[in-house]
Amino acid sequence: MSVPTKEPQYSLLFDVREKHGISRLGLMVNESWNQDPKRMLFTLARYKFVAKMLAGRKKVLEVGCADAFGTRIVQQVVGSVTATDFDPVFIADVNERMNPHWTFETFVHDALAGPVNGTFDAAYALDVLEHITESDEHRFIANIAGSLSNAGVLILGMPSLESQGLCFASK
Repeated sequence: MSVPTKEPQYSLLFDVREKHGISRLGLMVNESWNQDPKRMLFTLARYKFVAKMLAGRKKVLEVGCADAFGTRIVQQVVGSVTATDFDPVFIADVNERMNPHWTFETFVHDALAGPVNGTFDAAYALDVLEHITESDEHRFIANIAGSLSNAGVLILGMPSLESQGLCFASK
């Protein structure tokens, strides 16, 4: 049911609210929105880049999805997305907020423990590699690559040290 507005084109807003409800922010993006809103924009820009690079891929793996707020941007242009995180708190948050019109597979997986079962034609991990110790980096990347087809593509993104302020200054 459309709600009359002063400008008829805005009736669509109420139609979408009726169909999807009002979306909730995830745990990670909620913090960004409330503490540093522009960081949320940077995060979504990274997902836009990944979407552009992986457009048309059939089966895509996201490693370290956190609250998966940006995953839908990639989901729009690929066949399917499987989102994983090693922290069950984030996967529970994603599943609790999952829109039935935008579903994707999620599960808890530690990329240091081994590859994800299945074969993907692309994978990406945004803002994850900086959390992996230097001694574990090779295993982390090898395990993700172990989930890829022979022609699979891997995109890794991480913030620069400069963007992290003083938090990395002592490392």
